[in-house]
Amino acid sequence: MLTFLRDEDTVPNLKRLCMAGSQLLTDAGLFELGESSERRRDTLEYIDITFCNGTTYGATLPLRRLFSNNLVIRRQPAWLDGQFRTPFGEGEVHTYWADGTFSFTRPHESTGYVRHLRREGNVLCDSLQYIDFDAPPFWPAWVKYCYRPGVALQRVPSDGADDGLNAGEHSVLVGQLLIGLLPPMGLPSPPPALEVGGQAYFDVEGNPVAPAPDDGIPSAHLMVSRMPVMPPSEGHLMPPLELIERIEAFEAEMLEEIRQRRIHPLGEEVIHEALLQNR
Repeated sequence: MLTFLRDEDTVPNLKRLCMAGSQLLTDAGLFELGESSERRRDTLEYIDITFCNGTTYGATLPLRRLFSNNLVIRRQPAWLDGQFRTPFGEGEVHTYWADGTFSFTRPHESTGYVRHLRREGNVLCDSLQYIDFDAPPFWPAWVKYCYRPGVALQRVPSDGADDGLNAGEHSVLVGQLLIGLLPPMGLPSPPPALEVGGQAYFDVEGNPVAPAPDDGIPSAHLMVSRMPVMPPSEGHLMPPLELIERIEAFEAEMLEEIRQRRIHPLGEEVIHEALLQNR
């Protein structure tokens, strides 16, 4: 698909390449892009492959080595970039970069990347690949490669009023099921009217419920949080090199485990079902 770009005389000063939403682009196409001329690698500054479901995060790693240090690889809408101020822990912050790389301010289950992002009605559903998940005792070793929780995301429209956001921030509704790995297929409609930093809980029918009854048995099925997001400053759309190197090492390790057939082919589904049964 991108073979023509190998010729440096074709759009010789190309700086931005948008292929967002293409269902034809695959990892093979990204590898072809990596075979571009040296001049092309020096001039191209921005690639948008958001919602290109035939591509993977892993296929973007070689491009970072081949192109100039200024290359931005976008794999998600811009409103998902930046620092999410979560209601978890003591001021826990979740940072996402344009390519889907993330880092959270907590000691465990804190680093990785967005595997894929898909539209489900009026929300986006993701799947996160952690590179630092420690399997519980007696769980098989392959679990560390298949622990991939997901959430549903929806941007909150701004009405320009003072709604608790700092200057430059916007807010996002984040919905997550309280058991299992899979993201919810949507959010309650209409969306809950939450203050910035607020949370609401819902049962399987979408009715509001308390977070935890006195008997300790959760009736809540879904938690929705409204998180303020501070977009990244110019020049900070991509993650630091140290983080990319850690992910590259994890990817190489996981690939070897796959070659040795030591990872369950349905690992994600197996973990999800195990979590449901242990509720």
